[in-house]
Amino acid sequence: MILPLGHDGAVVRRWPWITLGLILVNVLVFVLGTLRAAPADRAVAQQAREAVAYWRQNGDLETPEELQPYLPEQAPRTLPASVKLQTDAWGHPVPPSPQSLADHEERQQRLQALTDELLRLRTLTFSWRYGYIPGSGHLLGLVTYQFLHGGWLHLIFNLWFLWLTGCNIEDLWGRITYPLFYIVAGIVAALAHGATVHGPALPLIGASGAIAGTMGAFLMRKATVRIRFAYLLFIRAGTFRAPAYVMLPLWLGMQLLEGTLSLGRGDGVAYWAHIGGFGFGALFALVMMWLKAEHQLSQKLENQSVSHGDPEMIAIGELIDSGEHEAALARLQAHQSRRPDDPFVFTETIRAATGAGNSLRLSQGYVALLALQLKTADELGAVNSFHELCKHELSERIPPRLALRLAKRLAKFGLYQEELSLLEQALSGLSGSDAWQARFAMAEALRHLERSAEARALLDELEPQLALNPAFEGVFQQLRRQLVS
Repeated sequence: MILPLGHDGAVVRRWPWITLGLILVNVLVFVLGTLRAAPADRAVAQQAREAVAYWRQNGDLETPEELQPYLPEQAPRTLPASVKLQTDAWGHPVPPSPQSLADHEERQQRLQALTDELLRLRTLTFSWRYGYIPGSGHLLGLVTYQFLHGGWLHLIFNLWFLWLTGCNIEDLWGRITYPLFYIVAGIVAALAHGATVHGPALPLIGASGAIAGTMGAFLMRKATVRIRFAYLLFIRAGTFRAPAYVMLPLWLGMQLLEGTLSLGRGDGVAYWAHIGGFGFGALFALVMMWLKAEHQLSQKLENQSVSHGDPEMIAIGELIDSGEHEAALARLQAHQSRRPDDPFVFTETIRAATGAGNSLRLSQGYVALLALQLKTADELGAVNSFHELCKHELSERIPPRLALRLAKRLAKFGLYQEELSLLEQALSGLSGSDAWQARFAMAEALRHLERSAEARALLDELEPQLALNPAFEGVFQQLRRQLVS
């Protein structure tokens, strides 16, 4: 068994309220549905047991097609005592008497009546009223099925995958595009499932089709993010990391294999819903990138943080909106001297510098904002500013001592590879105790990245100077023990 625990890209610019809302709605629907649907579910289960028992006791009867989904595999059947094979003196079968034919017909009608009552009762259950039934024409079910689940484990696993991938997609596409995308992904998933169903259809329930859509989008937009997994193989357990571009295609391949094998038989898992949702999500993400719509949504999100209470900032914002980026930059430089700790000055500097194509002012804006965020303990904002600098290939302009402070925040969010790269970049500009601390932090990052041999070698190099850094004695020895174990 393999289960994802988290990933290195679990940093967003603001709280993912839409994803949290989806999780809350799913939980509430499950709890309320379980309470309200319990009597109907019990009635269906009792009726199904009665119909199946009668079917097994009357092995000479034809099986109603609607009863097939409730029959166990390879279920033995018997003949009632009233049904006897009549033969003549030579052992040839004798045609049944009118009385036996009438008995057979009566029992067949009884089995059909039990089946019809089962069908009536199940229409009263939550899953049949609000699930998606292929071919039923119940269009509302294409949406409502996405909020139903068959049990706590079904619910918990689905919502965990939604949390891991949905937060990032919401952050990229905003609070309007993202929920619309999520619902449409679920609809496409349901239609893909319906296209592969043959014979009597059971209701499709669960958010996994829509969540598969967020996984497909995540693959396109966060392919290099390293995902941390826990595994349990026989009696051995542990953790490992692997990039999304490896693990998500592997998951999709497994769904394709299982989905192909399940065609014509089914096993209770909507593999083709997963495949359809994933494919839609990946394609939608590619279209968003091709249309550059994602960049526009991201810029709009950043602009929402601009202060509208300062007349000067309003005037500067109007200059930027009208394309006068250099004039805006000049006024921002003067305004910054009067308000050196105003984050809105820095965000507008970034916006104006982006429009002007001025990489120097762009890096200055991000570095100033980053320093302010670290000063005010806005760790999440600092990490996001760092990611923006990396996206513009300007991370080397972060001052070395500021980079050392930032590295600690990256480690806090589990971004060990980025922490290591930043420290390696900053090391040439550090000396003395700062350089020693940077190298020690690199050793810690290497341990988390499961590069123990490199971490031990680095500790060996640092140990002679440990006396000059007595505050690190305890954590140094602790790290040494962790690497040995």
